[in-house]
Amino acid sequence: QKAGNDVRLRSEWSPAAGTHAIVKVSAVVSFSENVTKVTIGRLADAVRELAYSHDLDKEGPINAITMAIGPASPPPVTQENAGVVFHKMRGALSAEALSVVPDGIRFESSSYTRWVAFEKQVSEYLEVLLPVAAQSATIKSLALEYIDLFVAQQEGDADATLVVDRKSDLIARASFKKLEPFHSHCGWFEPINATFRRL
Repeated sequence: QKAGNDVRLRSEWSPAAGTHAIVKVSAVVSFSENVTKVTIGRLADAVRELAYSHDLDKEGPINAITMAIGPASPPPVTQENAGVVFHKMRGALSAEALSVVPDGIRFESSSYTRWVAFEKQVSEYLEVLLPVAAQSATIKSLALEYIDLFVAQQEGDADATLVVDRKSDLIARASFKKLEPFHSHCGWFEPINATFRRL
């Protein structure tokens, strides 16, 4: 059965990046409380040289828009210079971005190749940023987000359930009752020892 599914998978779907399906990966550190613009400035100053050394040399402000939806909602509020972002550009598109905003730090890459390279770069940024952030806030959470993309090899219906293991404990069984594409968020930390956990 598994061998048959493997053959169907390869004939109906291909990973978007050729050797793997990861089109974007992000590492996110969330703070326990929002930090001030002064702290954001200090974080940007601390990481700027390192970011530029990794070709994230297109620096700009992040403007935030807050809005509520409803019949009596107030008008949207724009907060200019709410954060700072460093981009590595590939043509007109951002290949990598390091963002510092009031509620945390985010590094995302759409040029993922291997975990070792991504983890090394994230670790370098965090070694510089976290001591500065720790003066104003503690870490509330860490997240690692992947976007996998598989491309149908032919027109018409393709069985999206071939992309994932039906026996997986990580995906709700209801996901396999329809052929349409679906998304799933899950994860946990496995203890390695008293100090470290593996995502």
